[in-house]
Amino acid sequence: MAANPDAVQALLEEEAEDLYEHAPCAYLSTLPDGTIARVNQTFVDWTGRSREALLGGTRFQSLLSIGSRIYYETHYAPLLRMQGFANEIALEVTLADGRILPVNANTRQRRGPDGTPLFNRITLFDSTDRRRYEREILLARRKAEENAKDKDAMLAMLSHDIRNPLQALMTIVQLLDRSDLSDQQRTFVRLLKSSSATMLNLLNRVLELSKAESGSTVS
Repeated sequence: MAANPDAVQALLEEEAEDLYEHAPCAYLSTLPDGTIARVNQTFVDWTGRSREALLGGTRFQSLLSIGSRIYYETHYAPLLRMQGFANEIALEVTLADGRILPVNANTRQRRGPDGTPLFNRITLFDSTDRRRYEREILLARRKAEENAKDKDAMLAMLSHDIRNPLQALMTIVQLLDRSDLSDQQRTFVRLLKSSSATMLNLLNRVLELSKAESGSTVS
């Protein structure tokens, strides 16, 4: 039995509407001044406001945090007027309960034949996880930078505060070795000379390995 074309068309329209209303991202359409003309259920659920309230003359920018509202007026709206679209715009939507929802906005402006703006189509993506990930990356980078600074400080300490006095000690030991000493004293000096040389060689190897790993310029 052949499918009824009208029934198929009705089903397709119903599925398309359901996809629009319950998409994982929020859709809304606004007039050029930001007045909301249409929203999907996802945006209604996110904001915690009724569809009637959102469509009752509410402007999209009035739902933004203070910082995002300023950015909307000074950058976002002018960018739309200039080029007709704006991608990956980070904004913050203030929810009905006062919480802040970070979003990424992609916007296309529909214009008439004479170029007059008619309305804006806005797609919002919840960027909560993305913001959290970016913060974690930033903290990890700062920690790595701090660790690198601590390592450089340690290398500098080993190089100047330990190696230099050790080299001075070895010079004194060499001078003692040339002086008149008893057999027992000379044995002690030679042990000291050998031990200090071994220590200096080990210290130099540690410094070389550490500088090679970190790219440090400490010498």
